[in-house]
Amino acid sequence: MVRFRDHYPPPWFYEEHGNRILVKDGYGMKLLTIHFSEVVHPGKRGSKFPALSKAEARSLALAIVQMGNA
Repeated sequence: MVRFRDHYPPPWFYEEHGNRILVKDGYGMKLLTIHFSEVVHPGKRGSKFPALSKAEARSLALAIVQMGNA
């Protein structure tokens, strides 16, 4: 049986690129992308999901990285 960590080894880390944060594994393979907006417009219509702020995106990326490195 192949384990999850065999495919996506630690240490996981994140990098900021413009208005997105990339979470990568120990090989440097991109696991996910989190997009954020520098200017958050509360209550803005037309979007099913409100945009994350940069702080929220960083917090989410850090939580994912910590789970991958646990």
